[in-house]
Amino acid sequence: MYLGRLFLLLALLASFSTLRGQDIHYTMFNMAPLKINPANTGNFYGTVRVGGIFRDQWFSILDDEYKSPSFYFDAPIIRGFRDQDWVGVGLSVVSDRVGLGNLRTSGSLLSASYHYALDKKGTRILTLGVQGGSISRKLETGMFLAGDAQQMILEGTNNAQSTDPLLTSSGNTGGGGPGNRDQSDIEGSYLDINAGVTYKQVDEKAGTLLELGFAVGHINQGDESFGSGGGNTTGGGGGNNNNNKDSKRPMSLLMHGRYVYPVNDVWSAEPSFLFQTNAGGGNNIILQGVAGYQFNDQIKLKGGLGYRVGDSGQIIIGAVIDELLEVGLSYDLNFSELSGVSNYQGGFELAASYIIRMYKKPEIKPSILCPRF
Repeated sequence: MYLGRLFLLLALLASFSTLRGQDIHYTMFNMAPLKINPANTGNFYGTVRVGGIFRDQWFSILDDEYKSPSFYFDAPIIRGFRDQDWVGVGLSVVSDRVGLGNLRTSGSLLSASYHYALDKKGTRILTLGVQGGSISRKLETGMFLAGDAQQMILEGTNNAQSTDPLLTSSGNTGGGGPGNRDQSDIEGSYLDINAGVTYKQVDEKAGTLLELGFAVGHINQGDESFGSGGGNTTGGGGGNNNNNKDSKRPMSLLMHGRYVYPVNDVWSAEPSFLFQTNAGGGNNIILQGVAGYQFNDQIKLKGGLGYRVGDSGQIIIGAVIDELLEVGLSYDLNFSELSGVSNYQGGFELAASYIIRMYKKPEIKPSILCPRF
């Protein structure tokens, strides 16, 4: 079992050897609206929306697995230039911890959107959104075992020391190895800017909902390098080399869509998709089919299957209560080349969102009838 874990760690190390930031991938991407597209900000019927999602991956294999919690809140705050338009604002807080070296990525992103109604009834909405904030990264070198040190262990070398310049003080390999560098040297932050557009169409008579979106991530291609690699650091020992192309956060493109339609008075269908480009190739493609069952007037149960192309199958269950509270749970079955080590076990997610409506109830004046005698 230890050998299997070691080979899995080596495979994961190869995937993250450059320590370049990767976008967090959620199975229930529709329950992370501000994460996939800033144009989703304020795109709901209500006063305030709050939500969060937690992903835990490789928990059955690694002692320090990958954990990715995030939460958000947003609100439609004012009307736009026309009565049928409105402006939304929101805040998204993201976090990601990779077990390998305990690499932590976190950030707070503010977003704003303008919702433009294409008709007077507001059944077709075109939205433009922007998002920006600071992303910080931290690597705990004391917990990190670099690839060259792992190779030394496999070869039977005693007191294996890494020669990786990132893990040694100013690139000097003598005297202490990974532990010879101040922790503050392995921290960095950068500005991250995203933008997106969505189209939403509602047909109340037919009971259908269509949502399509396109987003561009990391427009400014912020410098995400560590220490002497050229990024912004909180400690000494590293200059800022913004000309280093390899340290730039590559732009990513994302397309997503969802269609909800009733099959009959009780059942509904909800197919959805997501396509996202990744740094270094290996695009993230997710196809999902979810069915809804109207249990009673207040509760709608949901369940379905999904597939992340070339990686995993997905099981999704959830519920919507009073059209205000939505909860979801998903589990991934790993089908990638690591399935032999993972025993087909991937990750699980838990998500919830709640819409708060604070509308003043209309005051109805009682009427007095005076019948004639």
